[in-house]
Order: sequence, then C-alpha cells, then structure tokens
Amino acid sequence: MISDLHIKKSPNGLDLFLYMSEVSEDDVKVSVESNTVFVKAEGVEKLNDTRAMKKFDCEIRLPDNKYRISDIKAEMKMDLGELKLSVPKLKEENGVFNVKVNVIE
Repeated sequence: MISDLHIKKSPNGLDLFLYMSEVSEDDVKVSVESNTVFVKAEGVEKLNDTRAMKKFDCEIRLPDNKYRISDIKAEMKMDLGELKLSVPKLKEENGVFNVKVNVIE
C-alpha cells in the first residue's frame, strides 16, 4: 500500500511525501504526539478477481524544538496516491529583547 517516503527540506520547514495506493482520504488518519507524526491508513487492494485488505502504520520522529508540530498541514492527491505533510520550522529569534516588568502591589 505504501511504496515510498520522500523528505524535502526547505528554509521554511519539511515536506514529507508518503505514497499510498488504494486508499481514500477518509481512510488516512494523521496525528502528532510528542514530536512524533503517526500516519495510519487502511485500504483494499485489488488483485485480478480477489481483494486484499491493506494496512499502513508509520511513525516519523521529528527533532525536539525545531518544528511547529501544532501547525502541520496534510494534503492528499488521490490521483497520485500522495500524502503530503508540511511541517513548518520554528523561527529563530535573534537579537536583544526588552521584557516589560509588571508591578504588583
């Protein structure tokens, strides 16, 4: 059901491409927990006159404190069987910052 995983890095983050066949968008579930992306899918593969149930489970561990995991976006191109996960990078904050001090009486 999955043939490949490609990772494309850019200055803005990561694009993860997973290629799956014989699944619909309703069959694909993506979740994130503790910097790990979980992808699960189920589908029916047709071989001649028979059908076989296929399952897919994938875990992708992301480095700590490098990506905004709460902002991950997912897109599915049904005609290609391609799931694209866009993982934005955390912006580095350089320079000097003033911190306002609140007075509590």
